[in-house]
Amino acid sequence: MEYNLRAHSPDTITPVHRFTGDDLIDSRIYELCMSGGYMSTLSFIIGGAKALDLDVDSETLERWKRICNAAYLIDDFIDNADDTRRACDLYDTSMGQIFAATNSEILSTETTPFETSPLLLPAIVLMKNSITPLPADNVSNLQNSALGISAVARRKIECLDVSSYLNLLREEAYYTSQLITESASSDMQTQPAYSDFKIWCQQLMHMAILGDSAIDLRDDANHDVTNVTPTMRNIAKIAIRAVAAGCTIIQKKPQRRATVSSLVERSKFYRT
Repeated sequence: MEYNLRAHSPDTITPVHRFTGDDLIDSRIYELCMSGGYMSTLSFIIGGAKALDLDVDSETLERWKRICNAAYLIDDFIDNADDTRRACDLYDTSMGQIFAATNSEILSTETTPFETSPLLLPAIVLMKNSITPLPADNVSNLQNSALGISAVARRKIECLDVSSYLNLLREEAYYTSQLITESASSDMQTQPAYSDFKIWCQQLMHMAILGDSAIDLRDDANHDVTNVTPTMRNIAKIAIRAVAAGCTIIQKKPQRRATVSSLVERSKFYRT
C-alpha cells in the first residue's frame, strides 16, 4: 500500500486506521500530535520497508505513527526535566500502569511536577489504543523495551567514560528498534523479508542514535543526561563509531537497498 508521509500530508495528520478508544481524542489534538516530533523518522522506516518489498498495512503504519509521536514527547519530558531520575521514575510507573488504567483516567492525570507538553497524555492514549490489540507477547516485549530505554537513561546519568557510553547507546538502539519491529501487525511479520527488515531497523537505530549522541554530547552533559565529558576526543570517538555503523548497514545488499530507499523517502518529508 502506498502512503504520502510528507509533513502535514493527510496520511500523516489524520488516522489511516482507527482503534478502539480513539473517540476521546479529537481530530485537532491528533493533528497536533502528528505534526512534529519524530514523525520524519517514519519516512526512513517506510522507505526501508518498501525497498525490502514489505507491504506495510494501515494498522502497522498507524501504530508506528503513534509510537514515534509518543517516543518524542516522552524523550522531551525526560531530557528537559530538572531531575532526570525522578522523571524516569514517573516514566516507569506510567509504563507499568498504562494498560491497567482507562483512557479517561490517563487523560485526567494531575500535572506532572515537570514542565511538559499538553500533548503528552493524549499521545500516550493514542499509543495505548494502538498497542492493545496486539498479542500479549508483543505487548509484553514492547513494555520491556520501553522500560529498557528508561534503564539506559538512568545508567547514562552515572556514565563517566566514553567506552561504557558507547555500549549504552548500542543497548538503547536495540530497545528502540524493538518498539518498531515488535509492533508490526501479525500479517506483516509473516512476510518473507521481515527478518531482513528487523536486522536493518536495528542497524539504522544504532547509526542514528550514535550520530545524534555525537552532536548532542555537549548539551546532554550540560543537562546532566550523562557525565561523559564532552571533549572533542570523546565526540570524535562517538562520531567515528556512527560512521562505522553506517558502513555496516551497507555491507549487505538488502540493508544497502533499504538504506538508500530510506534516505530518498526522508528527503521528501518537507517537500510540498
